[in-house]
Amino acid sequence: MCGLYLRLVRVHIVEHRHSLKGLNLLKNGIKSTIPQSLSKLRNLEWSDLSRNQLTGEIPVTLTNLNFLSVLNLSQNHHEGIIPAGQQFGTFGNDSYEGNTMLCGYPLSKPCKNEEDLPPYSTTDDQEESGFGWKAVVIGYGCGAIFGLLLGYNLFFFTGKPE
Repeated sequence: MCGLYLRLVRVHIVEHRHSLKGLNLLKNGIKSTIPQSLSKLRNLEWSDLSRNQLTGEIPVTLTNLNFLSVLNLSQNHHEGIIPAGQQFGTFGNDSYEGNTMLCGYPLSKPCKNEEDLPPYSTTDDQEESGFGWKAVVIGYGCGAIFGLLLGYNLFFFTGKPE
């Protein structure tokens, strides 16, 4: 009976995934990883997946859920680095509590990989690629001059149709 219920829930979620605002699967005894397909719930505002037996890494694709303001993954068995970016910077320690193998911000437990990495610098990245704000300004300036010259030529040097 439980399998049938889960299939019905799955069908319901798929049919209404664009209007789904919240997902509460607290204490359901789910033994799995967080599916990548959860990131298809684009309008999801809150999700409580706590107190299950979820394992594995937190999918990076969840950072694409722009409206997600509350995420509770506590008391599971997640591992790895907490995804960075978007709204994941706003979730507190309590969202990940009890997942002893998780590391990274906002937890006080640093990841081994993070300690060896140099700090991120936007200036260095722009210098390496050679494409910074100066190139954009030059491009806009050249485009504007070209457009004005083309418009001037079309306006004054084309004859009137006869």
